[in-house]
Amino acid sequence: MINAEFVETDGRKSEGLREQGLYVLCHSAMPAVMVETGYIDNPDDEAYLNSETGQNEIVASIVRALQNYKNEVESVSQPQ
Repeated sequence: MINAEFVETDGRKSEGLREQGLYVLCHSAMPAVMVETGYIDNPDDEAYLNSETGQNEIVASIVRALQNYKNEVESVSQPQ
């Protein structure tokens, strides 16, 4: 959902999704993701990541995806 927000809403490029057992995430008792938003060794990415507009777009995309995830989980878990 986060990747879809970045690509479909913000028009950002994506290198796809990778599932890995990262130590920092594996002991979490809740759903967890690590989001890579760009590379500071890429001048275009660095400018975007350092800009207020870029930071606001990234945050807004992550928040929308989390809200969508929460709504989806709640709709499945509630009896109809």
